[in-house]
Amino acid sequence: MTKRPRCAWCKKAFTPPKRGRPPRYCSPYHRQRAYELRRAEKVLRLPKLLLGQDIDDFRTKAGIEYAVLDILRRHGIVSAPPKRRSPRLRLVKDEQDS
Repeated sequence: MTKRPRCAWCKKAFTPPKRGRPPRYCSPYHRQRAYELRRAEKVLRLPKLLLGQDIDDFRTKAGIEYAVLDILRRHGIVSAPPKRRSPRLRLVKDEQDS
């Protein structure tokens, strides 16, 4: 007893033809739907890949800038950055409460 193949789209078992390469889908309709899904995934994945590349470029540039400034500070060419003070929070009294 041989195992019947399952459609890659609907997962139902189907009887393949006796000759030729075994099909992956039970019908041309399911083959077309799978193709359209693969195409849509490619289009949707492209912006995500481009954003990832932009983030990598930014991190690389920021790392180079940090390293160059660090070397320039060590050799006294650029002064050390001023220390940042933490911002103070002021409580503002509401005039209606007074």
